[in-house]
Amino acid sequence: MGGWIDVSERVRLLDELAVASQEAQEANRAKSTFLATMSHEIRTPMNAIIGLLELALKRGRLHEEDQASLAIAHGSASDLLSLIGDILDISKIESGRFELAPEPHDIVTLTASVVTVFTALARQKNLRLELVTGDPSWVQVDGLCYKQVVSNLISNAIKYTDRGSVTVTLASRVSDGWCTVQLTILDTGIGIDQAEQARLFEPFSQASQPEKIQQSGTGLGLMISRSLCETMGGSLKLESTPGQGTRVSVEMKLPVADAVAMPAALAQDPVVEPGRRLKIMVVDDHPANRLLVSQQLAYLGHDATAVESGEEALRRLVEARVDVVMTDFNMPGMNGFELARQCRELERLHGWRRTVILGLTADARQEQINEGQAAGMDDCLFKPVGLEALDHCLRRHMQREEQSDMAACMEEIRRYLGPLTAHQSTLMVPLLAEFVRASDDDIAGLQRAAEEGHVGQFIDRIHRLKGGARIMGTLKLVATCSEIESWELDQARLPEALARLQQEYEVVRLAATQLQVMEGEE
Repeated sequence: MGGWIDVSERVRLLDELAVASQEAQEANRAKSTFLATMSHEIRTPMNAIIGLLELALKRGRLHEEDQASLAIAHGSASDLLSLIGDILDISKIESGRFELAPEPHDIVTLTASVVTVFTALARQKNLRLELVTGDPSWVQVDGLCYKQVVSNLISNAIKYTDRGSVTVTLASRVSDGWCTVQLTILDTGIGIDQAEQARLFEPFSQASQPEKIQQSGTGLGLMISRSLCETMGGSLKLESTPGQGTRVSVEMKLPVADAVAMPAALAQDPVVEPGRRLKIMVVDDHPANRLLVSQQLAYLGHDATAVESGEEALRRLVEARVDVVMTDFNMPGMNGFELARQCRELERLHGWRRTVILGLTADARQEQINEGQAAGMDDCLFKPVGLEALDHCLRRHMQREEQSDMAACMEEIRRYLGPLTAHQSTLMVPLLAEFVRASDDDIAGLQRAAEEGHVGQFIDRIHRLKGGARIMGTLKLVATCSEIESWELDQARLPEALARLQQEYEVVRLAATQLQVMEGEE
């Protein structure tokens, strides 16, 4: 038996479904792009506002009233940026593009850092903000993601509590390489009735509350918190009784991590290590951002040169080398990506020392980061960049470059001295030791000459240092000495010249010292 079935209607419906699905995906992509673009446009001026306020607070040269006013302004600007971040986060979550970056964290310290932020706000409302924790537990978790969840929940609890307390309880249990984290935020606020509770987890929703309760925010806090918890493999539950309060419970199962040393906080007056005063070029078409980053770098003890275009940056780099280039991604004409590519090409053609290139952007989309890496950037910093984050980033990358330079320098010395010493350790080790001793003396002499303003003595010491470097085959130190000898040196430029020589010699010194140890063991 056989027959025909007319499937034309089904085919038509499937075609319409495919078209509708494609249109929906395109609309979602367009929405994400729009939100990311708007976030970028708003974050750019916000970067300058927050950064300059932070600098003013760090410098601490204000009357007490002004200091308090600036602190409030800085907090308000940061809150505004958080609201912008909420809108962008919900876009990422809905499109399935939210990516976790787990790192080792002590969950107790991480939670306490968030609670501390809200202490002043709770005090303003005469509320008790309490934190109850157990022993430290190190886990692998996306710290920013976890802190955002805790921050959203504490913020909501304080917002809707007029009297009484907000209690944050953290418990953890370790078993078979996993740590079960249980976080509870309990408040004595106005509570939420059953009908409103489900609606709270919808985007842009806020519970209907009495008129005396002033609402603020995007209404995305709980929805984002639950979505982030689920993204991290956890859950979030809410229980509330009108007139009595609300309990929010979070549970996550996280991999156990080894404890790591925590980085020290940035000192009020940062001290730049001798020889680590970096020459940094800031490239940004936005005048306020150029001013901000230049002032931040000056505060951290570095020398900054600011330019407004990629084309001008490239011209300056040909004329004078720098240690670091910090460039905005999106600029008229030559953008940051093309600038990075051109920098790497110049280094390849001329055999220049590798420059650290850091991208600066208010656009946090992953494709932007990927494009920056493909263009040759070493890292990407998201606006607004705080002083601690900037200092940590610079130190990390310069340490990495020094290690790479030291390895190359060791190979250079070994390749040059090997034939001269018949590759005999008994001859090479004393030669290395004498070079370090004599060069240390030259560097000390350079420092004395710079402090006393003796230009002639300074030039004589450069010549001595260059002679020793030439014998050892350390060509970069030789080139640095020759470059400074070509300057029209005066007293004003002695500190800059000294810093350059100290920086280059430190790499050579470490390489020579390490070679002594290695050759002595053979």
